Amino acid sequence: MAGKWDKLLDEAEKLTNKQLQKRISSLTSLSDDKIAKIIKETGISKTDIVEVLRIVNDARIKNNDKAQAIKKINGGLETLLKVSSYFL
Repeated sequence: MAGKWDKLLDEAEKLTNKQLQKRISSLTSLSDDKIAKIIKETGISKTDIVEVLRIVNDARIKNNDKAQAIKKINGGLETLLKVSSYFL
């Protein structure tokens, strides 16, 4: 799965918002509408949302390291909290 996230990260800027939403929803349990809402409410960039989700999904990274990496992403923590709110 990490390879799919890396590929999406490389392509994110070239995709339209709708295309990006569809690609992310195909890799997660989030709907296109929820992804659009997260992007709108947090103001996170296309590449940054993919990077946050890639980090969260990478089982090779320890949780503390994930937290540190996501903190460095502009809007990363806010986006992570928004994503997690859909699962609680």
